Amino acid sequence: MASITAYVGAYHLLVFFRARRGREHLSFAAMCVAVVIYNVLCAALYNAATPQQGAPWQVWQTLAIGLGGIGVMFFVADYVALASRRVLWILLTAFSPVVISLAPGLQHLLITNEPQVKHISLPLGVEITYNEMAIGPVFTYEGAMSFAVFGYAFLLGSRLYRQGQRDRAVPLVWATALFCVGGVNDALVSQGVYGFIYLSEYAFMAL
Repeated sequence: MASITAYVGAYHLLVFFRARRGREHLSFAAMCVAVVIYNVLCAALYNAATPQQGAPWQVWQTLAIGLGGIGVMFFVADYVALASRRVLWILLTAFSPVVISLAPGLQHLLITNEPQVKHISLPLGVEITYNEMAIGPVFTYEGAMSFAVFGYAFLLGSRLYRQGQRDRAVPLVWATALFCVGGVNDALVSQGVYGFIYLSEYAFMAL
């Protein structure tokens, strides 16, 4: 998934530099970079043998998720051209607690010292183990901010649809809706409500 996303990002970057217009291609390429980083961190976390080994990857995942959310925000603003600059700046500023909590001595706000190993049983005898630490309040807060970003993107896509630009609106509405479904699943899995695989990286692929 990281390889596919890197290819797509490079393609849109090339389109931007060749055409010298269409800023949505540049912001989409930037979003792809954040998704590539996130996917690589996912691979590292999923291969951790113990929760202690997985903890650093969880911490850096929060930064990648934040960058991905900001990338989505600017891409949608360029793609739709209906976004309120005030709302964009509010959403951008709202990610600052995540950056602050990456500082030494504050990372306990992202993840705790409590191991939370998840054993997932899938059909056909497939077994998956997530070696993680329980998440902290800032991690939960970042998840809520991500929903706010994608909710705003969905709203803008719906507004674009009502204006008659259905060819541009429909892919955006579907992508943001699918990402919200993946986000809800991951939030419930992370909290231990039920056992299933994480879907955020697949939801990013939908976008």
